[in-house]
Amino acid sequence: MITSRIAARALPQFAAALGLSLVAFASQASVINSGGATIPGTFSFDFDTGVVPASFALGDIFWEQMTATKRQLGSNRFGPAGAAIQGLGFAAFAGLSEADLVAMSYDDLPLSGSDVGNVLIPNYVFAVRTNAGNYAKAVVAGPFVSSQNNGLQIRWVTYDGQRVPEPQTAALVLLALGAARGARWQQQRSASAA
Repeated sequence: MITSRIAARALPQFAAALGLSLVAFASQASVINSGGATIPGTFSFDFDTGVVPASFALGDIFWEQMTATKRQLGSNRFGPAGAAIQGLGFAAFAGLSEADLVAMSYDDLPLSGSDVGNVLIPNYVFAVRTNAGNYAKAVVAGPFVSSQNNGLQIRWVTYDGQRVPEPQTAALVLLALGAARGARWQQQRSASAA
C-alpha cells in the first residue's frame, strides 16, 4: 500500500521528466554543417565537411561537365558508402526538416544542368544522403558561374544522421506524457476516495 502511494507520487514526476528530456532531445538542432559554395564544373562536393575535396572519391555529389552544353549533378557512386541524391523541385527549402530528409527515397538519377532540360536553376531544391550517412538539403543559389566551368552555386544544411530523431522518439514522448496523466488521474482518484 505504501509502495503504491510512493509510486503514484513519483510516477508523474518521472514521466514528466522523461517526456521533457525526450522533447529536448528531439528539438535539439543536429546541424553539423551549413553554408554556401560554388562547385566548379567537373568537381565533387562533400556535404559532411562543406568543401570541394582534394580527392574526387570523398565527395557526395559530382557536378559533371560532359560537353560544352551537357552537364549533370549526380551522386558520387564511387564513395565509400555510395551517396544518393533526390531532386525536390521548387520546394520550401527552409521548411524541410531533418525528419523530412530521413523519410525520403533517394536514388542515383542525376539532375540535368544541360542547356536543354536544365532543372538546376535558382531556387531549385535537392536532398542528399551523404557517404557518411548524414542528410543534407541544398538549394541552387544563383546561375552557373562561367569562370568556374559552369560552377554550381548552392546553399546547404547538413544534419547529423546519427542524431536525427526517429519516429520512436515521438512515441516515447507521448507514452511518457500519457503515463504522467494516468498517474495524476490515479493520484486524484485516490485522494478523493480518502
